[in-house]
Amino acid sequence: YYCWHTSGERLAPITTGSPQVGHASQSQISAHCLSTFLTQVERGYSNHGNPYHNATHGADVVQTVHYLVRSTGLEAWLSSLEILAMLLAATVHDLDHTGTTNAFHVQSY
Repeated sequence: YYCWHTSGERLAPITTGSPQVGHASQSQISAHCLSTFLTQVERGYSNHGNPYHNATHGADVVQTVHYLVRSTGLEAWLSSLEILAMLLAATVHDLDHTGTTNAFHVQSY
């Protein structure tokens, strides 16, 4: 189980378990910068009280992408930067989701 609320676990897929190694540090992203970013992302997931598209869902998607990259051998085909991009995209994929559909937003505009 993956949990946002424990900083070491929160950073693990992106930093390979340690803020000193992994995709983030290879891209010269400091542990402090990454932690600050993830804290803001977590806040963004809670803006609308969405029962599904929340921080737990975001963390689950990050963990799933991380698992798929590691278990399928994609690491051999992708650069560290590409993997980091995938993990960051997974991290923010439903950020600030209102819980409504695109059609609702179009019709309410």
